[in-house]
Amino acid sequence: MGWITAFFNSVSSLFGYHDVTTRDPIIILALILATASFVVAKKSTRRSKNLSSTGSGKLLNDLVQELSIRLGDLSARVNNSNTELEKQVNYLTRQLRKFEKDGSISVAGLQLDNSDVLEDRIARLEEELDKRQSGKIDLDLRLETVEELGFALEEKAVVHDANSTMRVGLKLARENFLTRLDGVLSGAQAGTANGDETKALLPQLETMARELGFSQNSAKILIGKLERPNDSSTSQYSRNQVISALIAGSTQMLEPVKGLEVEATKVEGSPKIILIVGSDGSGKTALAGRLAGRFNVQGKKVLLASTAPYTGTLAKEITSWAERKGIVTNLATKDSKPTGVAYKSVHKAQDQRCDVVIIDVGATANDPAGTAATIGEVAKMIGREQLYAPHEIILTYPATDTKQSSALIEALAGQVNLTGACLTKLDQAEALGPPLEELLTHQLAIKYLSLGSSEEHLTSFDPANLTAALFSDGSPPEPSSPALSISTSVLEH
Repeated sequence: MGWITAFFNSVSSLFGYHDVTTRDPIIILALILATASFVVAKKSTRRSKNLSSTGSGKLLNDLVQELSIRLGDLSARVNNSNTELEKQVNYLTRQLRKFEKDGSISVAGLQLDNSDVLEDRIARLEEELDKRQSGKIDLDLRLETVEELGFALEEKAVVHDANSTMRVGLKLARENFLTRLDGVLSGAQAGTANGDETKALLPQLETMARELGFSQNSAKILIGKLERPNDSSTSQYSRNQVISALIAGSTQMLEPVKGLEVEATKVEGSPKIILIVGSDGSGKTALAGRLAGRFNVQGKKVLLASTAPYTGTLAKEITSWAERKGIVTNLATKDSKPTGVAYKSVHKAQDQRCDVVIIDVGATANDPAGTAATIGEVAKMIGREQLYAPHEIILTYPATDTKQSSALIEALAGQVNLTGACLTKLDQAEALGPPLEELLTHQLAIKYLSLGSSEEHLTSFDPANLTAALFSDGSPPEPSSPALSISTSVLEH
C-alpha cells in the first residue's frame, strides 16, 4: 500500500493537495474505476439505443443511473472525508487540552506527525482520552457535549404518565364503545323476561363487537371471559364485570402481535438502519422525527433522512430542529432519487460514525403498488451497501383509514419483510376494531402507538394498557367472579 500512497501523494501535490492518507488513495482509486465504468456504460447505452424499449434497455439505464449516484457520492466523499476526520481530531485534541489545564496530561506529548493516517491519530487520541476521563472533569465534558448536541438537560428529567396519555388519546374510541355498551346492557335487561340475561346479553355483545370492526372469531374471544359454565345460576352481570371481561379477552387476543421497541444500537459495528414506510399521510414523518428525538436524548448519534422532498417550510423546520438537537440530516430535494438518498445516507452515517439511521420513505398518493416499488428499491440499495440492512422496516398504519395500508401490505408481499407497525392517529379513530383486526390477520407486530401530535404521545404497545384505556371508564374494578371464568368452547370457535 506504501507505493500507492507515494504515487497519489505525488499526483495530488500537483493539484495542491497534501497529507494523503492510506484511505484517500483507495477512495480516489475507486473514483477512477467508477468513472471508467460510467464511461463504458455510457458507450454501451449509445450502442444499445435500439433496446431502450426492452427490458434489457431498462436494466442498462438503471445501471447507468446507479453508477451516476455512486460517482457523485464518491466525488463528494473524496472532498469531505479528510475534512470530517480532521474535525474529529480537532475535537478530541480540544477535549484533551482541558486535561492539560488541569495538570493531568501534557497534550504536547501527543503531537502526531501529519503523515500519520488520520484514523490512527483518532484512535490514539480516543484511547488517551478514555484513560484520562475521571471525576469532575468527566462530568464537565459530558455536560458540554450535551450542550453542543443542542438539547436541554431538562428533557431527560421529564416523565410522562403513559397510562394517562393513553386514556386521553383513546377518548373518542372509548366513548363510542361505552355508549354502545350501555345500550346493549339496557336492552338485555329490558328484554330478558325469564331472568336468564346470558342468553340475551352474549349475542348482543358479539354483535356490538362486530359493529366495532372485529371479525366473528375475534368477537367470540372478546366475550369469551363472560361465558359461564353450564349451571342454574341466573345472576345478572354488572357493567364493570362486562368491561373487565372484555379487557381480559382483548388482551389475550392481542398478545400474539405484541412487538418490542427498536433499540438504537449498532449492528456489528455499523449503524442500525430503520425504514419508516406507509401510505401517503399515514404519519411517517412524525414517527421518524419522534424516534430520532428519542434516540438523541438517549445519547445516540442519529441520521435522519427522507427520500421525498418535504412541502412548504417543513424541510427548513426539520433541519433547524435537527441542528439544535445535533442530529445529522440528509433530506431529499426536488431532484433527488430515493435510491440516491438511501445510498448517501448509509455512507454519510458510516463516515460520521452514527449509531442509527432513520429513513422516511416517501409514498405516492393512492398508489400502493408504486409506493411498494419505491420501498423495495430503497431496501435493495441499502442491502447492497451494508450487510444485513435494513434492520427494521416499520409500517405506519393509521387507525382512521385501513384501506390504503392494507393494500400496501399486500403490495409489499414478496418484496420486503415488514418488521413491525406503528398504529397512528388513534386520537382521531372512533373504533379500533378494523386496524387491530388487519394487523392480527397479517400477524404484524405492533411496536408503537401514536396518540396525538406531541412527542410524549408516542408510546410502546402493551395490550393490557391499550385495552384498559379503550374499554374502561375509570371506575374501580369489581372483585373477580366465578361468572368470569374462561370458556374453552367459545375460544375454540
